[in-house]
Amino acid sequence: MVSCLPLTASALQLACGNKKEDFLYIVAEIYPIHMLRYCLPLFILLSNLLPTVAAQDSSYRGREFWVGYGHHQFMESGSNSQELVFYLSTLQDPAIVTISIDSATTPWSRTYNIPANTVIVSDIIPKSGAADARLFSPEPPFGSGSTGIFRRKGIHIESDVPIAVYSHMYGSASSGASLVLPVQSWGYTYFSLNSKQQYAANCFSWAYIIAKENNTTVEIKPSVLTRNQALTGLEPGVAKQVTLQKGQVYQVLGANLGADANGTGGSSTGGHELTGTSIRSLSPGKPVAVFSGSSRTLNPASCGQGGGDNDMAQLFPLHTWGKKYLTAPLSSSTSAALPGTSIYKIVVNDPQTVVKKDGVTLTGLVNNSYYIYETNAPALVEADRPILLAQFMSISGCMAGAGDPDMYYLSPIDAGVKKVNCVRTSREAITLNYVTLVIPTAGIASLLIDGSPTFSHSYMHPSLPGYSVVIKSWPGATSQFTIQSDSAFTGITYGMGSVESYGYNIGANFKPNNGADPMVPMLWSGRISSGWFNAQNWSTGNIPTAIDHVLIPAGTDFTPLIDGDAAAECYSISIQTGANININTNSTLHVKGKLSQ
Repeated sequence: MVSCLPLTASALQLACGNKKEDFLYIVAEIYPIHMLRYCLPLFILLSNLLPTVAAQDSSYRGREFWVGYGHHQFMESGSNSQELVFYLSTLQDPAIVTISIDSATTPWSRTYNIPANTVIVSDIIPKSGAADARLFSPEPPFGSGSTGIFRRKGIHIESDVPIAVYSHMYGSASSGASLVLPVQSWGYTYFSLNSKQQYAANCFSWAYIIAKENNTTVEIKPSVLTRNQALTGLEPGVAKQVTLQKGQVYQVLGANLGADANGTGGSSTGGHELTGTSIRSLSPGKPVAVFSGSSRTLNPASCGQGGGDNDMAQLFPLHTWGKKYLTAPLSSSTSAALPGTSIYKIVVNDPQTVVKKDGVTLTGLVNNSYYIYETNAPALVEADRPILLAQFMSISGCMAGAGDPDMYYLSPIDAGVKKVNCVRTSREAITLNYVTLVIPTAGIASLLIDGSPTFSHSYMHPSLPGYSVVIKSWPGATSQFTIQSDSAFTGITYGMGSVESYGYNIGANFKPNNGADPMVPMLWSGRISSGWFNAQNWSTGNIPTAIDHVLIPAGTDFTPLIDGDAAAECYSISIQTGANININTNSTLHVKGKLSQ
């Protein structure tokens, strides 16, 4: 047990105990080394052992992003006709933005000066030569079959002010897009959420992981047989650890349904779907980004048949998942007021999670990890524990004639934004653009889309009084558009053509469920009192335990105080500059950490 005198920003005094397994970790960049006094040999100071302070800020806008060039059918077919670009969006501040690839010989980079309230399209990302960023390699023995670690392939985006970033891969009647999250919104625990894989033997369900720090240990537990398992060592239901360096990418592909026991070969038009595959960073202070998608898929539904398309989206980490979502149907290709049928998938972290749709408990959990249903009606989806919800556009028969498969991760109802600056596009062969919003009904009075209060269609959400759905449509074109309101809204933008579709979540400001992932620090809010043992003073509504990482920020109403006979405890503690902890002489703080690299 470690007994402490008052712990303040001016002095950190520690009286040593005898148990060498007890460690106090304090981030050096946050709490200077000279503030450690007495018994220093017993206390290990390692900044890379703590969750990042930025985990408390989970906005879709930021200054640093990492993304990959995910797998596409055209890479396998040899046409290589897909293209990847980024939409870079500013609000009130102009930005200087650099996109770079640390290629093997000659690094590739482009710098853009973007005016305020502007969206620009980046240069096309290289897909050949030394700067080739594609997550592709030939089948063995000449390559890894696009699986495993890719070095010098990570795409790095940096800005001098917060911006929003959206990625778009398109070409030859295929198109998929995604919201890209900045590094401060990354997390430690993810579950892949994918389309059903069915199109051709050279198309795969995929997920890839990007690290932003050296020596990041990642655990991957596939839900299904993966491609080239003999090379990757990934086995269904078995956790495997890999180590990534800064900017490195690890890609996992679901095997073809006709593959052998090692995930090699196969000529089936179907593939194993990666939904439910778990991916975790095991390195405190080193969150990762994870993207999921499909090389190309029909993503078949019960409502019709149509063509195939690629899709992709950046996964939301576990601590940003929500417990309440309002869904709205996609508009069909003939009218904003005519709803199309969507597929919905709901991933759970705990199989015991109770999930309800419009008050009715869902049953039929697939692979112990997700629920699936189809509908053309709006709904309220609630759960007793955080969940991840995806909406899928299926084939054109579900959308009254146009459209192709696409995938969108939806924002929880409490993760809305009040202003976005987005792009609608005609790539590739898009003839109709939409944005669908869920907004408090009172917010419609101040809602402007492209500066106008006029919308294509709107209605009261039938599942939750006080909320409405607002839809705006445009003829297919590549153009910037803005949305703003005094009330926070959630939404997706999407487009359709005769054999085409794309779409993405327009933006989210997450309210982190810190307790959902013990790797994410519990935040001292200090709203009620100075009492450490008052659960209402913590972001999770719980008192820290020996497994919890703790962050004490500056500027709270009350400074935490540990007093009385009960021993306070946590796994690690990080104290922001300007913040204090007061510990009475006869009280204790037990910080029980274990060394890891």
